[in-house]
Amino acid sequence: MQVAIVYSTLLFLFSVLSQDLVPFVPEIGGTFCKYLAYRYIIPKKYFNDCPPITCNWDDWSHALGAFNKDLNASKSAERYLNSTKKERIILSYAHNGFGNQLWEHSIAFMIAESMKAKLLIAVIPDSLSPGGYIPPNTWTGMGVMEKLLPKQFLYENLPTDSSIRAQCEKEDFYISDRPVDWRSKNYTSHFRSNLFNLLSDPKPRCLKLLGYFQNLPLCAEDARSLWTPGMFTNYTQRPGPNDISIYLRCMPRHYYFNDKHFYDVILSHTPHDKVWLFQAPECPSKIDPNPAKDGLVTSVLRLLYGKYNASRWPAYRGSEETGPLLHDLAGLAQSNKMILPVSSWAHWAGLLSNASEIHVNAPPHHAIMEDMPQYIYHSEKTNKYFGRFDNKTRDVEFEANKQYDVKNTTNTINTTVISPVKRSR
Repeated sequence: MQVAIVYSTLLFLFSVLSQDLVPFVPEIGGTFCKYLAYRYIIPKKYFNDCPPITCNWDDWSHALGAFNKDLNASKSAERYLNSTKKERIILSYAHNGFGNQLWEHSIAFMIAESMKAKLLIAVIPDSLSPGGYIPPNTWTGMGVMEKLLPKQFLYENLPTDSSIRAQCEKEDFYISDRPVDWRSKNYTSHFRSNLFNLLSDPKPRCLKLLGYFQNLPLCAEDARSLWTPGMFTNYTQRPGPNDISIYLRCMPRHYYFNDKHFYDVILSHTPHDKVWLFQAPECPSKIDPNPAKDGLVTSVLRLLYGKYNASRWPAYRGSEETGPLLHDLAGLAQSNKMILPVSSWAHWAGLLSNASEIHVNAPPHHAIMEDMPQYIYHSEKTNKYFGRFDNKTRDVEFEANKQYDVKNTTNTINTTVISPVKRSR
């Protein structure tokens, strides 16, 4: 018995002196554990050996109930800080567009669930913004968030004299998933010790999350429960049951952009009634009548409008500033068939949907969506299409030696059919 006590004491002292974070894994849960493994803060093997991610909170009310079921948010939050347990607050900083913010806050929700912590969401402060300027589309994304989030989760709604606000404002350390921070020697060299001090501190602490966190697995069903009620209830327009929807992000230098053969193969081998186009704001509003002048983006648009008689998804007709974004995302996510490019916004359209067919790029451009048979994978580089996830190999499998060709069709297109519609991502 005494030997066991001495051994445990020595092990604890070793973890303190070495600032080993592995002993905290049961406390922080699977999602946070995978983040640390991905960043090599704990051994890489833990990315597969971490505890299962927790998906028990099904909606926002469960997050409120984690610290008090009976009181309103502000009072229960204050009582939470004064309780006898190890108190933690998760503050998720919103930045960049709505698609990025969905990732950030969904991961924050899962970490808060694992740690039984209070969750709050705020806009990134100027002091943490690159160059001191709030990243593009941040306020638009946050404006949409404010329509979907229960007010109890908005940091700005805390009273100015809130003890939670005071706790978070004095906390300088933050958990980052941004390249700009991990290129900083000052941030990386102190990360382990800062996190060790935070997790080992018995006093209340505010754990700030800032970044993208798009390499971490999500609870798909929980994500739908969190985000779709406010979205689908207020934006009910949807394509027909046999229509196919396509989202285009027309920035080939920034986002991987598929060529026209990719779309031609999928559409010519997928039965459908009508093709709907959901386009990002930068997509062309007019096509030159001369096909010889076509670039990568224009050649795809010419194919879709000419050969497949595609139509732009109807524009939002309301007056709300955030209406166009939610209108488009709800329409795309409520499609029964869709073709999605490499884009966080498009990724969320697929994840939030109940579609029967979701056509995406094969890895590495799109993650494998395990045990989700509605995802169909295509590789234009190898000319392999219609791959499916195989439960035995746990990988995407394509039909052996299957090659896909399409018939050439003369594309005649009215250059005025594409009307500019103001949208933001």
